[in-house]
Amino acid sequence: MKYILIILFIIVLQSCTSYVSNNNDIGLKIDIYNKEMTYEKFKQAAINYGKKASFPKLTNK
Repeated sequence: MKYILIILFIIVLQSCTSYVSNNNDIGLKIDIYNKEMTYEKFKQAAINYGKKASFPKLTNK
């Protein structure tokens, strides 16, 4: 039984890590490891992304 749990845990862990690695920078498309990337550039890119993002609306309009 414990071997089944261990195998199940490894499968779940592997699927979670592959999902995170595949979808890491899809939304922002910012290379944070770029040498020219400063805090101000990153902050401006995040603000621009936030302005373009569609947020869920709570009204029926």
